[in-house]
Order: sequence, then structure tokens, then C-alpha cells
Amino acid sequence: MILSTTPTTSVVAGAGSGKSTTMVLRLLLLNHYLGVDFSSLTVVTFTKESKHDFAGKVREVFGKWGRTISEEESLDIVRTFHSRILAFTRSIKGLEKVRAFEFLDNKNDEDEKDGSMLNVKLKSEQLDLMNRCYHELYAGNAVFKELIGHLVRRSIILEQLD
Repeated sequence: MILSTTPTTSVVAGAGSGKSTTMVLRLLLLNHYLGVDFSSLTVVTFTKESKHDFAGKVREVFGKWGRTISEEESLDIVRTFHSRILAFTRSIKGLEKVRAFEFLDNKNDEDEKDGSMLNVKLKSEQLDLMNRCYHELYAGNAVFKELIGHLVRRSIILEQLD
């Protein structure tokens, strides 16, 4: 994986198998030895906690090679799925200032949600917006209403899982 010749590399392995160390060593090879700029490198992880852990490992390993990397630099390399998708979206003309739905509030911070991207807690304003959208679609769109009916019927006949 460290010497892979493909521009993107995915690592799937069990806990404690050395994924993070291997990926940091790939970053070291690309940046330190091959001169690839940090702005061209991205590591995508699942949670904010794993992002910070991995960024710390990047700083630690690069430090052993005499290269000091700031916390900000390391956090620019390591992204969660949330922040990566948001960056892709913002690269589209006209969507440069778009904000993720999870951040729909009066604050202007771009801090990422803690935990899994599948475990999002919506605020009451967001729930109200989602409910209004659902009711409008259900009342005014026959295809949507039919699909919801199909989902309800399927959920009734499915076995309950533990």
C-alpha cells in the first residue's frame, strides 16, 4: 500500500493491524520523498475523533523525519466524510458558500459533528423542515406517496431483527 502506483488507495483491515501507520508512511513517501504537496493529499476517515488521532500520528511520524507539521496542516490532510463531501460541493460554481444540513443554525462555525455520519441528531428547526417537506411531497406527489406506501407495506412483512 505504501508503494502503490495508483492515485487513490483504500485500506480495509481489522483493528490494530497497522492501517494508520501504513497510511502515514504512504503520506511520508508521497510528500517527503516524492515532493507531492500536502494540498494534493487527503486521508478520509469516519469520525472526528479518528480524524484527530490520525492527524496526531501524521505530526508524530513526520517529526521523526525532521519535518514539523502544524496541527492545522495535519487537519487539512485528514478529513471526515462530512467535510470531504462539503469541500467537493463547495468546489461547484454557485455552491461556494453552501452549508451542510447538520449545521443549519445561526452559528457560522464549520466544526464537524462528533461520531458517525449515520448518527446525526437533528435540531427542532431541522425536524420541522423535514416534516413539512415530507407532508408536502406526500400530499402533492403521487409517485412519492406510492413509494412510501410500498415502504410501509414492506416494513410490515419484514421479520423483526435483534
